[in-house]
Amino acid sequence: SHEKTVAPGQASGPDGRYGSRMDVSGLQEILGTALQDDDPEVRKAASEALERLAEPRDTEVLLGRLESQDPTRRVRAVYGLGLLKDPRAREGLRKALADPVVEVRAAAARVLADHPDPRFLEPLLERLDDPAYVVRTTAVEALGHTRDAKVAPFLVALLDDPSVDLLVATLRALEKTLGAEPDAVVPLATHKEARVRAAAVTALATLAVAVADSTLPTPSE
Repeated sequence: SHEKTVAPGQASGPDGRYGSRMDVSGLQEILGTALQDDDPEVRKAASEALERLAEPRDTEVLLGRLESQDPTRRVRAVYGLGLLKDPRAREGLRKALADPVVEVRAAAARVLADHPDPRFLEPLLERLDDPAYVVRTTAVEALGHTRDAKVAPFLVALLDDPSVDLLVATLRALEKTLGAEPDAVVPLATHKEARVRAAAVTALATLAVAVADSTLPTPSE
């Protein structure tokens, strides 16, 4: 018979599986990189994984981590703050939205997409001009989840963006906010990318129904 040996730097679990040890910070670095992946499903999975890694802590501890020179620690702090109801945690997220590192800004926008807060309309609108498309896309998703019609004109302004992911996110956000005229979406119904066309026709139907409902006469009392 042959016995398995554990190589240096590897660990064996009770189920007999072997693999290299990886500390939490190393895993967070990998997930932080995945937040910038071209595929939206990968970015979503990475953000959810980072949130699971985040541990709710004292607000002061997490706010202190936002001052860390390590972006990975700041990302983890953002996800931790997103789980707290302390008003100071909200201010920490506001600060993180303007962080110089893409992953931190994206994490803050993702937290606000998962936990909509109308008090963050202005800082999220500012992220629509972010140089990183992943931040712009996540900010659009967060704005859509607010369901506030006031953001619609800012979203419509993005409908000529070359990023397919951003266009799809914007169309879905317009479908939620109901503040745009259907005409603004019509050109995208013939877009070269099928995903954009699909999102456009769905948004068109929703917006057209909303316009029709708004023009119905009010029953007389």
